[in-house]
Amino acid sequence: MASLANFFSQMFSKNENIPEAELIKKPGTGNLKPDINAHKPDQAWSKLKNQQNMANVASLKPGMPMREDRIRFVCISDTHAQLERGAPLEIPQGDVLIHAGDLTMSGEPREVAIVNKYLGTLPHKHKIVIAGNHDMTFDSEFMANKHKSRFFTFDSNDSYQQDLAKYGVKHIQNMLSNCTYIEDSMVQIYGINIYGSPWTVGSGSWGFQRARGSGIVSIWNQIPTNTDILITHMPPLGYGDSVQGTLSVARLKPLFGIPPMGLKDHVGCVDLLRTVQSRVKPTLHVYGHIHEGYGMRTDGTTTFVNASMCTLKYRPINPPLVFDFPLPPGVTKQDFMDSPLKWVIPTECGEDYELVGENEAEGRCGDIDNRVDKNTKGAGESYDDNNVEFVDEDKATGAEGSVDNSDCDVDEADAAGRECSQ
Repeated sequence: MASLANFFSQMFSKNENIPEAELIKKPGTGNLKPDINAHKPDQAWSKLKNQQNMANVASLKPGMPMREDRIRFVCISDTHAQLERGAPLEIPQGDVLIHAGDLTMSGEPREVAIVNKYLGTLPHKHKIVIAGNHDMTFDSEFMANKHKSRFFTFDSNDSYQQDLAKYGVKHIQNMLSNCTYIEDSMVQIYGINIYGSPWTVGSGSWGFQRARGSGIVSIWNQIPTNTDILITHMPPLGYGDSVQGTLSVARLKPLFGIPPMGLKDHVGCVDLLRTVQSRVKPTLHVYGHIHEGYGMRTDGTTTFVNASMCTLKYRPINPPLVFDFPLPPGVTKQDFMDSPLKWVIPTECGEDYELVGENEAEGRCGDIDNRVDKNTKGAGESYDDNNVEFVDEDKATGAEGSVDNSDCDVDEADAAGRECSQ
């Protein structure tokens, strides 16, 4: 909150000649070293839990009137292209929609197309989105290495590029024309700094994964200290990160030298928790990944929001979680009516990308040489937005292919009870 206070103190100071760019505090980063129990989250939590001031927090009721001195955030995650299937849940009104990753089951272009179309139907002025481990095609390193997932099999890279061409884009991020996609980057809305990162712990069989310890710590150390709202796909240790073990997973784990899980085990990241509590201290931390951890909690400083909408069996029945972010005294939304979304730390998109202005796509990564209107189909091509194979209620089936458990690497990142597919 200190960063937000500094912003407003400068914004309304007597010196009105300060350039706009200077109103944004230069972000600071961290030098955290991995916790000694980074690879043993249950042991790490047993040492930390008595130091926590944890309490449950109730989400605002969707029908509550919106106030001019508060910014309403509507938080969702892990929708896995299920809302577009006609789920009975409604997304409530708000100023900003946050999606904390796993928009799809595997990141297939036709999944992304229908997700983007759905996002375009929502009324929120700003929609901030990050990817998750299931959104594999958004991980450029994963795709560049032509990494064959153990759970989903992609066609050849040429075939994948042809699929993108059908939608008139060269990069999957360009398909998200109805939101702002952030990836290890920060935007500012209503004077509030929002940083997003898609990474989770894991062996690399899914997108955006790094090993526990030094591998993932280097990611968390990039989170700026002036972050007001943090979005990660990975949950921090202890706050909505418990998984429910199953007999099948318990039998598999010893094959990989990992003790069987109990009925409830922690799989969150202790180093992410340490980063949040000791250095960044955001007002709000939104995430997902562990479906069973749905809910809001607080440690007295940060409100932790596991916004997973899908259950363990991928049923989208968890309502969005709603949070009002207070503006400083005397400040209202009207003060920002003409203020666009600002990039504090732009998403690094690659050499053949550029940042597109908010009016077109709220700062998304756009193709320089292959820009198309968001409603344009590929030249000479057509597609059916409804031609997407969604997840069955009782099994995880991707848009093209299904979960393969024959070579299932069940580690601490691939939580129990979801057949290695969360």
